[in-house]
Amino acid sequence: MAGIYTDASIQRLRDALDIVRVVESYVPLKRAGSRYKALCPFHAEKTPSFTVHPEMQLYKCFGCGEGGDVFKFVMKMDGLSFPEAVELLAERTGIALDRVQPRDKEQARGRSMEKKQLYWVCSKATAFFEEQLARASHARRYVVDRGFTDETISAWRLGWAPPRSTGLLEYLVRAAGGKREAVSAAADKAGLVRKGSSGLYDFFQGRIMFPILDTQHRPIAFGGRVLKEEPGVGKYMNSPETPLFSKSRVLFALDAAAREIRLTKTAVVVEGYTDAIMCHQHGLRNVVATLGTALTAEHVRLLRRYADTVIARFDADEAGDRATDRAIRAFVEQDLPLRVVRSTQIKDACEFLPRQGADAFRAELDKAEDAFSYHIRRSFEGRELGNVDERTRAVRQAMEVVNLSPDPLKQDMLRQTVASTAGVSVQSLPQPTPRRSTRGARERKGEPAAKNEGPPAELEPRLRAERWLLGYMLRRRDWCDAICRVKPPEEFGTELHREVAEEIHDAWGELDRLTTDVLLTRLQHPEAGSLLSELAFDRGPEPTEEALAEGLYWVRLRDLEEEIGSLEREIREAKHAEAPEGVDALMVRLIELKRELEELRQEKPSDILDGSAA
Repeated sequence: MAGIYTDASIQRLRDALDIVRVVESYVPLKRAGSRYKALCPFHAEKTPSFTVHPEMQLYKCFGCGEGGDVFKFVMKMDGLSFPEAVELLAERTGIALDRVQPRDKEQARGRSMEKKQLYWVCSKATAFFEEQLARASHARRYVVDRGFTDETISAWRLGWAPPRSTGLLEYLVRAAGGKREAVSAAADKAGLVRKGSSGLYDFFQGRIMFPILDTQHRPIAFGGRVLKEEPGVGKYMNSPETPLFSKSRVLFALDAAAREIRLTKTAVVVEGYTDAIMCHQHGLRNVVATLGTALTAEHVRLLRRYADTVIARFDADEAGDRATDRAIRAFVEQDLPLRVVRSTQIKDACEFLPRQGADAFRAELDKAEDAFSYHIRRSFEGRELGNVDERTRAVRQAMEVVNLSPDPLKQDMLRQTVASTAGVSVQSLPQPTPRRSTRGARERKGEPAAKNEGPPAELEPRLRAERWLLGYMLRRRDWCDAICRVKPPEEFGTELHREVAEEIHDAWGELDRLTTDVLLTRLQHPEAGSLLSELAFDRGPEPTEEALAEGLYWVRLRDLEEEIGSLEREIREAKHAEAPEGVDALMVRLIELKRELEELRQEKPSDILDGSAA
């Protein structure tokens, strides 16, 4: 859906929104001078550090660092993409959104109408299943015997699908005023009915029903469990894939767990809906469940919106081992920390929690092992390391995951661990597939720079200086021009900084007055709102021309020194590789930079704003 709405309609929506009212619909705000404050909804705190700036229409938490505009706030609170947040807010305000491609409007309107119909039939189906459970004493008794309280049954909207039935379809037809054809088509697309030789019949039959909700608490699919296991009949069954539901992209109970995950920064993943519900019933409210599939890359990206760390608890059997291995690979590639629980004490949370209690469950979670450590240990576990072939297989198995890590520092430390465990040299370990991670390498191949590139730790001081410069660029056109003469936007260190610097420079060329509202409309980077919020809420000293000159001078000095150091390393490597053909050009550039550095050192910091040192 990204990019399907015109800039003008998004701006119209932005103009109609008041960030104070939107935030107040989620958390209570108190006025503090010209601003508003609250306890941050994204982390646990006792003293309010979450601030809303009505004039700038931005928010910022000085505790956890979260910040952005009204769209970013709704995205974070509801776990939505940008287009989804736009649609949600447009629906709340009644603002019509124009699509970029007019010829596709009819198609898009049709898709929107189809989704509304699917939401409707899923909602009605949930009510039907609830009514059936209330009438079916044997089914309700089964749920109660599993340890679920009346409050839990009601809160999670558990239900019952009667056996050998077309009752759901007839219920939907009656609810729609007899429109059988339209309702049947919608129920079919929602995976609620199937076509048989004698017509349509209910997809779920003779099963306890678990509604699967999206992050806006709307039923989008269902899971069903049989009361009694029978040969050839699956114990659990989920809705088929539909326009609303894909089990590889949905986590059960995320709608209920999102707030607690945000506060604790930790998500716990279990294997089934009954385990997840039982955890919530016992106060463990940061627990979600997969839906009969291994954790996928889509699941990891979804969890990244809420959590800094994930704990996965899978069954201690062969299938659980495979699920754990797949999960580890997905998390390592996405660089989201994962811890693994393989405790035999917790075979089934539904059985464990009623007997042992929440504290015992938490104690088992506390024993969770770092995913890398777990994988390396498992790779060597049970191997005869005196056997060269066995040791080689163990090393290769361990390195399959280690080499997936996109973090060079982490990868280097893990390589040392594997080498030490195996008793081999680090140099002999299998090498990772080369990653095209640098901006320069991408641009030389004509590829766009990565949108979410993460700055190496050693560049943090430079990036802090760049953000300081961006703050000055926002304030005055002449300061912006002076900064861009010395450090053009394309020389900023990350894609986010480059895009913001370029848009600020371009906007000053077109406008007499620059506001964050204007910039937010122009910027495409997902973190742009957060960065502008940080700049707008800057608590540093009042900007002055003298401070800018001093800071800009040292930024230019450091950039030259770093570029010289990089060139000198490149020259040494070329000589070592006996590749003299490129050394001459590098030497010429090195001499030019050293001359420029020497001239800069002769200047006074105040001269740099005049362009003489640029």
